Amino acid sequence: MSGEVRRWLVGVDGSENGAQLLERVLAVAGSDDQIEVVHVWDLPVMVGYDIATVVDPADLEAAARRHVDGVVEQAGDARVSGRVLRGHAGLALSAESSEGTVVAVAHRGSGRMSMILGSTASFVLHHASGPVLVDRGESGNTARRVLVGVDDHHLDEGDNESVRALRWAFSLPGVEQITVAHATFPPVVVGGWYAGLVVDMEGLDRGALSAIDAVIEAAGDPPRGIEVERVPLRGKPGLALADASREFDLLVLGSRGRGAWRELVLGSTSALAASYAHCPVAVIR
Repeated sequence: MSGEVRRWLVGVDGSENGAQLLERVLAVAGSDDQIEVVHVWDLPVMVGYDIATVVDPADLEAAARRHVDGVVEQAGDARVSGRVLRGHAGLALSAESSEGTVVAVAHRGSGRMSMILGSTASFVLHHASGPVLVDRGESGNTARRVLVGVDDHHLDEGDNESVRALRWAFSLPGVEQITVAHATFPPVVVGGWYAGLVVDMEGLDRGALSAIDAVIEAAGDPPRGIEVERVPLRGKPGLALADASREFDLLVLGSRGRGAWRELVLGSTSALAASYAHCPVAVIR
């Protein structure tokens, strides 16, 4: 599995974050992977009549192509090519995605309204057809120590997003250690009748380890040279994983979790982790 060849779509927008994103992908991608730098441009939106100007789409497209050509040339890597698309950045990148394509986006773009998660990254996370890598820019480029957040929902069906996330982590080149984690959150009880309720935290930890073992068994044996450890976490899963990510080079998790809202495109755990993690986050479908 470690010899898997991937296609990467790397969204760049001219910002420093975009340049750092490509460096990250170059370090994580395999030697035979195909890496395509993509810049999406569109006509600017102008409101009001005080200033009138003519914008030639051909000039904007030419500028975008010059930027992409410069990024490819600076990379100096035979794996890297470039392409220019027109339209909404998140929509265009998502439309180009597929099950075998990893869409890589920066945590925030060049927009002034970027808050917890940039609009492009948020859109791609919710709408891409395959894996998405969100670069947080807070750790080194290599991915030797990887944290994989899992749960055992629907595992009786033979597979789930957590199993695919762990297998995806197995396939990354250069990985030396994978920590498989499951977070449990004590139930919230409201009402005076239950004021003396005692939560069996050790029991929750045992349940977490059981879920971890089930996912590891379903994922199969790791490639030779990768050490796998099991860690139960306590707390709201997305935030617990984000906090634990301080010690890792990459956080990998499935796109959806358990619960009544599983039909949503992106689960709350994935969304929280992508927003608050201290390392790049890969979300696997």
